[in-house]
Amino acid sequence: APMPVASLIRDNLLSAVARGQGDIDWASLARVAAQNAGLKS
Repeated sequence: APMPVASLIRDNLLSAVARGQGDIDWASLARVAAQNAGLKS
């Protein structure tokens, strides 16, 4: 992929939307990353 960071951001935003967190925009990226790492959020 020519823009791997953009792909990562897109994937995390899609994950946030799927978890019902799409309305908290950039903050959702940190929350999704923590959840994917198995941390409590």
